[in-house]
Amino acid sequence: IQYIHDNYFLVNLVDNEFPLDNCLWQVVEDTFE
Repeated sequence: IQYIHDNYFLVNLVDNEFPLDNCLWQVVEDTFE
């Protein structure tokens, strides 16, 4: 889970051009919180 969480931030910083992916990962992040 920590691996995915860290990668979410890395991807989010690099690929801010993908709002659909961002929304998907936001749901995943909220679940981990």
